[in-house]
Amino acid sequence: MLAALTWTFPWWGLAAAAAVALPVAAHLWSLRVRREIVLPTLRFLLAAEAQTQSPRRLRHWLLLMLRCGVLLLIVAALTQPVWHRGARALAQGDQSHNRHHILILDRSASMTRAARGVMLFERARANLLDKVQQLDPSRDVTSVVLLDARPRLLLPEPTANIALLADQLQSVGPTHYRGDLSQALALAQRLGTWVHPDHGPEPMPASITLLSDMQATQGRPTLQSLPGRLEVERFATAYDNIALHQPRIEPSQPIVGQSASLSVGVSFFSADHEAQRQVSVSARVGQHHVRQTAMLQANTTTTINVDYIPAQTGRALVRWRIEESGTTAGGDSHSDALPLDDEVGLFFEIAAKRSVTLVTQSDPNDITSAAYYMVRALTPGVLGARPDATADAMANAGADAQDHAGVALDLINPIALSDRLLGRQGARGPGIIVLLEAGQLDAMTLELLGQWIEAGGGLLWVIDSDAAMAALSQFASTNQGANASPLIPRGQRMTRSPQALSHAAFKDALLKPFEGPARSTLLGNTLSRWAPATATPDAMILLMLANDQPLLAMRWHGAGRLAVLAGDLAPGQSTLVTQPSFVPLVHQLVRVMAPGPPTPPNSHPEQAGREVGLYRDTTSSGSSDRASAGAGDMWVELHPDESDLRPLDEASLNTTSNAGAGASVGSVAGADVGANTSMSNASRTPSDRSIALWPWLLALAIALAFVEQSLAESMSRDAQQTSAWRHWALPWKGRGPQRG
Repeated sequence: MLAALTWTFPWWGLAAAAAVALPVAAHLWSLRVRREIVLPTLRFLLAAEAQTQSPRRLRHWLLLMLRCGVLLLIVAALTQPVWHRGARALAQGDQSHNRHHILILDRSASMTRAARGVMLFERARANLLDKVQQLDPSRDVTSVVLLDARPRLLLPEPTANIALLADQLQSVGPTHYRGDLSQALALAQRLGTWVHPDHGPEPMPASITLLSDMQATQGRPTLQSLPGRLEVERFATAYDNIALHQPRIEPSQPIVGQSASLSVGVSFFSADHEAQRQVSVSARVGQHHVRQTAMLQANTTTTINVDYIPAQTGRALVRWRIEESGTTAGGDSHSDALPLDDEVGLFFEIAAKRSVTLVTQSDPNDITSAAYYMVRALTPGVLGARPDATADAMANAGADAQDHAGVALDLINPIALSDRLLGRQGARGPGIIVLLEAGQLDAMTLELLGQWIEAGGGLLWVIDSDAAMAALSQFASTNQGANASPLIPRGQRMTRSPQALSHAAFKDALLKPFEGPARSTLLGNTLSRWAPATATPDAMILLMLANDQPLLAMRWHGAGRLAVLAGDLAPGQSTLVTQPSFVPLVHQLVRVMAPGPPTPPNSHPEQAGREVGLYRDTTSSGSSDRASAGAGDMWVELHPDESDLRPLDEASLNTTSNAGAGASVGSVAGADVGANTSMSNASRTPSDRSIALWPWLLALAIALAFVEQSLAESMSRDAQQTSAWRHWALPWKGRGPQRG
């Protein structure tokens, strides 16, 4: 059996010699030579005492040895000796030469899980501290790498100062960052080339120890070119976890009084792929509170949606929270492993009205034009009862439009569109543009339209003429190829052939208002003049004619949306504009093409440099639950990779092949607790262990101290029994006899 003994603080051995010298010196001092005068009357007593002197002298020597032993054991305990057996003894034997120990400590968010009331990070740090305390500072140097999103060294360079390392480790805590294992191992590889200034030109022999939960999302450890053997100590516990992530709102900028959809992703991660879990999730915006329950399948993501109608303008916060989780389909109760992803929020803007710009060459007062009906569909109740309304009247109807439809309508000529897009007219560009009876557009305007949609604008383009067909074809070729538009014109001329509107995607949320009897008001309408076109692969086709010709289609273009209606809506060419279904259809199109870019996703801790949670702007006032929010407020959301707590399986760990020379995967330490111990149990060797001896040395010192005390008391009692005659043996001091 291989074995080795090391001392953490060997210099205490010098103190042992000084400690033992004290009782020896005291004993020798007590043996000084004295001149004795024997009285005749005591000669028989002294003769009897001489017969017992030898046993008493033996007990004096025994007492001296006990006291020296107690001091030696106490000093030996202060050196903190460690007894190594098996493979570790072999490693210690290799340390007859100087060695560089590289210790990697995982402090990513997944290490904040608790096992039996103790955080995994705390367990890993305690193990690392034990390893540091067991090193020999006379021959070893140590580097500690902190593993998170940006791995770094605990100290600037390798050190033999164990006390400094231990002090710095006590101040290290876990983070909410995701871990980057590849970068940590790359840092360890660079450390392997470090040359000690006092030990020659060659790098010191190195060993690497990784203390981590070995989360699979961190990636497999790459062993190529590592400077030494890699030993992994895995810390794990139950990892069934439910996580909230990526909250969204549709449209991205809701309007006061109009319905919006709030959504959040809910993921369930489990080792059991057949597991199911029931979860209750709540959404809160100010005083508005909604709660929903869903059944989750293992290792899948479900989207939960709730409806929300804003009551006031401003910046608002929606907070999603897991209220209840951990109930399986059978009713069994389980706990959620990671609390950091149980709550998430999103800030968004609520507008009073939606800005719509109608670009047309037609007179909005001409009852034979499609523009006449489009204006009244966008502002129902304001101009619908006034067929003689002028453009000036429409321009002054903004406040009424807000009250009735949440739309601020503006009319411009196609010639002024490029100036509007460039922002030279008005403080800001339009939110949504409707191109209707607009004719041909120049190349610069088409290019600006593409850039504006990509930045988050919404465009409804009605192809109602040959010039509009040519403009759409040119737009498609100018902006990212043919896929820039959901419909690509076939040919250059409109087709005159009456066709009925026969198909509609009623399952889509945009056409939801037409469920039930309302379908008849939409289907059956005819168009006499339409543009032949082909839908692109990613287009969402909403309406189709009887000849399978797509009439209305929509697609994302960058951060914005482009909808194309390939038909002439003039009342002489279509019955659609005169039907009651036209008004809700227009408003649904406007609603989904929200102005501005989508609400930016939440930052992750490694991006924001902050922990998970809500951060209020210091200039904002009010409580954290207020509906309105400041411009500087933000929510930091845990990275989705950290929510997936499933560990790297043993096969993946041990078959991370193509290891460089001298690099191999070491045994996985038995640090697992709870559910997942097979990995450590399979690789643990009972004889491979290290034992700290200082507690045993202290216990033995205490036991010897009790024996010494008992012996001293026994000798004291014997001395008291003979004290009446024993001290008549008087020392001679030179002045005459003195009573002892």
